Amino acid sequence: MKNRKGITLFKVISIRKVNRKPRCRLWLDIGDFYEISVDLVVKYKLQKNQSLSQQELDKILAEQNLIDCKQAAYYYASYKPRTEQQVIEKLKQKKFAPTEIKQAIVFLYEFNLLDDKRFAENYIRNTLRRKPAGKFKLSADLRQKGIDKDTATAAVEKVFPHEDTLKLAMEATSKKMRLIAGKEKSKQKTSLISFLNNRGFDWDTIKQVIENKFSDDE
Repeated sequence: MKNRKGITLFKVISIRKVNRKPRCRLWLDIGDFYEISVDLVVKYKLQKNQSLSQQELDKILAEQNLIDCKQAAYYYASYKPRTEQQVIEKLKQKKFAPTEIKQAIVFLYEFNLLDDKRFAENYIRNTLRRKPAGKFKLSADLRQKGIDKDTATAAVEKVFPHEDTLKLAMEATSKKMRLIAGKEKSKQKTSLISFLNNRGFDWDTIKQVIENKFSDDE
């Protein structure tokens, strides 16, 4: 259908509430339907037999996409702590547009659901409660999760118990030694060095552990 100016119009033939969702299903005379937020239905006073131009329809759908993007971001970030980059990657997977993702990120910051500094510090504390690790691994893990280098470094410097580095390495070593106890001493050393290096401990700490564990062999 077209109006007097030749602009194509779409006629709303049905609006029905979707069960258990704050949405309505909007059916058009061309056979297409869209799920629209109840808030948008009220905002645009959508009703049966109403005519919509392509421009009006595009505007409504654009607003709906932004609502969907913000909701997806909210659910993902509120389920458990996330980094900004993790949220961005998740929204990209859901095919949201860059402009929508940017606004969703701002939305999460407004609700205090994103804080990379807080995430990094809590990640270090929680990781060290589960298993001993060195500062290099903790920093690398944070970078992998999307934390920038400066934030990761600052978090490690603030939270990591530097005075207990050797203690942490020895705790990690005790568990490893039980697994390699049957190997030759030389292979135990090699295995332990590789293990501690992968756990992110510095070379000076690794040397102290080796000297402590194999002092009788010297």
